[in-house]
Amino acid sequence: MTYRDHKNRSKIVRYWEMTIRSGVFEANDEVDILEWVSAAEAGERLTYDHDVDVLSAFLTLVSER
Repeated sequence: MTYRDHKNRSKIVRYWEMTIRSGVFEANDEVDILEWVSAAEAGERLTYDHDVDVLSAFLTLVSER
């Protein structure tokens, strides 16, 4: 997904399906914190309608596997 932020800067958002295996996350210039949450909790945290739509579409795809 691409969009422009409030300062008219171009932004790209990517979504991934991941499985926890091992390792420890270290904060960097791009990501301050990483949290593993359930789909239900993720849905409760989303504030943008488009993100809710992406999560809903993903859950539909996963349920059809």
